[in-house]
Amino acid sequence: MATKICPCCGETFQPHHKVPNQTYCSSPKCQKERRQNWDRKKQKSDPDYRDNKSRVQQTWTESNPDYWRKYRKSNSGSGGKNVPSSRQTALIAPSPVKMDDLAWLKNIPEGIYRIRPICTESTQVKGGSWVVEITPVCINCPCQDDDCQDRT
Repeated sequence: MATKICPCCGETFQPHHKVPNQTYCSSPKCQKERRQNWDRKKQKSDPDYRDNKSRVQQTWTESNPDYWRKYRKSNSGSGGKNVPSSRQTALIAPSPVKMDDLAWLKNIPEGIYRIRPICTESTQVKGGSWVVEITPVCINCPCQDDDCQDRT
């Protein structure tokens, strides 16, 4: 049987003899990505699957109402697994656990913005974060100092 190249890691692998159409290698990371891709495609294409998944999540949430409260309590403060003890709350969403809570974005007006890094070597932020300046862009006025002149 011919070797194949895994689309996740790019490594060559020998497909299992009982799975001739195998496209991902057997590493746990690649298998996790394969399952996530399948789930994404299934949710887009199958309304029954999407509806069932939504009902299952709703049922779990109703049967575990204190889950997030307990999670935050056990993972907060210094020595917490997910929440750094010294963080700049102005730069991140107020709720580090609820990633879908975007209420803090409601105060930002719609429009086009320019994002420019302002971090220098002497003021770098730890953890690979960026400090940026966000300024609105005027589309119809000549005051734009746009760095990219080759827009199409």
